[in-house]
Amino acid sequence: KLLEVLGDGYDDPALRKVYAQNVAPTLEWLIGLGASFPVEELSDRGTVAAYYDSQVPAKNRMHWAASHAGTEVTTPMNDFCVANGVRIEYETPVKRLIMNEAGEVIGVTAEKNGETLRIKARKAVLISTGGCSRNVDMIKRFLSPQKAHGLPLLHSYGSGWQKGDGITM
Repeated sequence: KLLEVLGDGYDDPALRKVYAQNVAPTLEWLIGLGASFPVEELSDRGTVAAYYDSQVPAKNRMHWAASHAGTEVTTPMNDFCVANGVRIEYETPVKRLIMNEAGEVIGVTAEKNGETLRIKARKAVLISTGGCSRNVDMIKRFLSPQKAHGLPLLHSYGSGWQKGDGITM
């Protein structure tokens, strides 16, 4: 119900269902990789939950990593990827997605050290750019007071790198 309220009619109910059905298996997978989500850290307070208590009762649905740091989740994922032959390019911003005639993403155009790279995907392209929590213009555009039901704009706990690159693409 919380995802439905947060989506404000703009979300895809089928995608929301897939998300909800895969939360537990995803947490189990992350725990298997070495991330820790202690039960005593379960919380009914997320970054937006308090603002929606009148529409959706608070429930312990927020899973905090034991260290309260994103690296507790991203480091085991990175290690898993490297161990399984995934190519990871750091400091290589993607500029555009390369798509085939059917509209499928088959690679990316990126930039590294001033050089343009065309990287063809073997199986998939994972876009891991974060959100837009550090892009003031996007926050004003997508989370205006009118779209936030008159609620105050939220402070971001996101990385300073969350500039909306993936959304812009």
